[in-house]
Amino acid sequence: MKLLSSSQINLLAVAFSQGDELLAAWPQFRETMAEDNISGADYLLLPLISHNLEANQIQDSLVDFLKGTSRYIWCRNQVFKQEITKILLLLKQRQIQPVLIGIGGLSLALYSSDKLMKLRDFLFIVPPSQLKTLKQACLEANFPVQPSLDDNNGNSCPSLFTVITPENIEVSFTSAIQLGENAQLTITDLHPLQTSTCLFNGIELPVLNETYQALYLLSSLNSVMPKNFIDWLANLSTLLNASFESIDWEIIESYLSDNQMIYPLKQILPYLKKLPPSPGLAYFIDLTQTRRLSQEQRIDYFLSVQVRQVSPRLSGKLKYWYNRYAQPWLPLQKI
Repeated sequence: MKLLSSSQINLLAVAFSQGDELLAAWPQFRETMAEDNISGADYLLLPLISHNLEANQIQDSLVDFLKGTSRYIWCRNQVFKQEITKILLLLKQRQIQPVLIGIGGLSLALYSSDKLMKLRDFLFIVPPSQLKTLKQACLEANFPVQPSLDDNNGNSCPSLFTVITPENIEVSFTSAIQLGENAQLTITDLHPLQTSTCLFNGIELPVLNETYQALYLLSSLNSVMPKNFIDWLANLSTLLNASFESIDWEIIESYLSDNQMIYPLKQILPYLKKLPPSPGLAYFIDLTQTRRLSQEQRIDYFLSVQVRQVSPRLSGKLKYWYNRYAQPWLPLQKI
């Protein structure tokens, strides 16, 4: 399955390349913009492109248009931050200290300016014992609360409920996040060294540190493909460029031993190699390439993840059949 078009690969090049590589990618980008061939998640890259063009002193009328896009993102983010602040102040009154995870946490940790990335998808992890208090506080403050359905992709965060602000911004809360098939993380598991603090509208807000941001991003790959894959790649590239030396790669390697994380990464290696090079990206590509998967592991991934996305019930039946009848014969085929 083709995950990115040639124009989307070019968008990533313009967003992250420097010098001659940026100049080489520029003509195709202008053609893409002239044809209005940008939609969906592609728009999320325009502020990053604007910032990169300005940093490289590219002079073009199109740069002024992209600056307007950045200003729009900034204005929209101010509304978003005001709405989130209302929720955070409510939590502070009830002495509830959440940790921000997901794309919202990545955006705050990675991007230094409100102009660079549209703030969205704020997901907080809170202690299970405080969920009831939190829900009641939101209802008393007249914030609508609705239950959230668990995502069946296997590597996502199961949101327990979502709060809707007066500006119709959704904020989700959960008690645990899934990092790969066999690892679940709760807020009580988090050591202070696994979090860092961001200032959000004057409020100190804990977010996952660079290592656990990377783990969360890697474990979410199945759930973003193919619709938001370009956004996922942009976040990965930014994270690896900014935090390569801060990431605990021993922890990353231990999680990559889970074949349900490593197999989809191997599938997207051609796209990783097309990203503008950096030391962090080169190390990550080498780490992914050197992992080997057996036939049994590939079959297990196909049944547990890819078939499950279509039909969880069929996935269960096929896994039962495979484990009961087919798997015992695989070693004999190598004799």
